[in-house]
Amino acid sequence: MRKTAIVIGLALLMSAPSFAGGIGVGIGTWDTEQADEDQGFAFRFGISMGENVDLDVRASFFDAFSQVANDALIRLEVTPVDVGLSWHFNPDAKAQPYVGAGASYLVTDALFEGGAIPLAGGPEVDDEFGYYLLLGVDVDVTERLGIYGEAMYRSAKLNVTGNNFGFVDFESDVAGPAGAVGFMLRW
Repeated sequence: MRKTAIVIGLALLMSAPSFAGGIGVGIGTWDTEQADEDQGFAFRFGISMGENVDLDVRASFFDAFSQVANDALIRLEVTPVDVGLSWHFNPDAKAQPYVGAGASYLVTDALFEGGAIPLAGGPEVDDEFGYYLLLGVDVDVTERLGIYGEAMYRSAKLNVTGNNFGFVDFESDVAGPAGAVGFMLRW
């Protein structure tokens, strides 16, 4: 339900091009400290706040982070929604580098992928807040279409609990480098 709400919210944001700077879609990757690495879809929406500053909303979906705990393989599904500001250097050039920072809200779910499966319930994980730092570049291909590449460091910790069946609680550090490449539509 939460993921559906996020997708609907992003669709509503994307339907308001009058104040938007651009919409991007691409492939993302994230290499976390303790929960492996995963690739997924990446979405980007920018609202121009001035000549050089954009308010950015990013969302990615990663569904195959894995972590072993108590002889059971736990799969973490994480959908980070990032909101922050970016500063674009030389916004009128063909290649426009930028830096940014902001807050991350991680919509999460945990599932068993093997080992001792309980009769009822399963592991639980709460949604958490974190932060991100960003370096990127937009390259114009045409007046309206471009490509982008981003390198990001995202920091957050998740607490996985056992849901009352003896599973030992543990903290999963999902801090680590992330990145995305894709296409950008501007107006």
